[in-house]
Amino acid sequence: MHKSLSLILTAIFALALVACEEDDAELMFSAETISDNNNVKVEYYSPDPCCVPKTYHIVTNRLSSELTIKCTNADNITIGSIPDSNNNFLTDPVEGNEDADKTYTSITKTWTATLIDSNTIRFSFDEIDDSTIDDTYFIVEFLPVSAKTKKGNVSTSIHVTRITESSNPV
Repeated sequence: MHKSLSLILTAIFALALVACEEDDAELMFSAETISDNNNVKVEYYSPDPCCVPKTYHIVTNRLSSELTIKCTNADNITIGSIPDSNNNFLTDPVEGNEDADKTYTSITKTWTATLIDSNTIRFSFDEIDDSTIDDTYFIVEFLPVSAKTKKGNVSTSIHVTRITESSNPV
């Protein structure tokens, strides 16, 4: 009886571990260029709890910098929009076609994201001075990114954190 109970508990524990594997983000990116590694970092990780898809996190200090990332598993990405169930968008989309304005400006106007081709995004982080932000140590915003693939609409969110009161390396 003790052996059976031990086998059952082991099986339940193993299933719990397998059921809680981290999923990759639906859209995958690689960092192409970083203007200054002291001013901007990009990370790919899963937040707690597990079972939450991995996402991209960009952290910058208050100084100006640029970062270019390229989508490695989809073409014709759209930034600044995530389709909802009614095929509407939560924000105005910025598409990679020649007729569209290819720049998304953050809500706080401290950074922009520009589609420089159908699957490459350049982030430009403006220097933040004291008159830009009032008594805020950091700003957290996100850039929704989506694409139509063989699987349908896929999306991920790129989180952007600006440390507004620091010029120290990140």
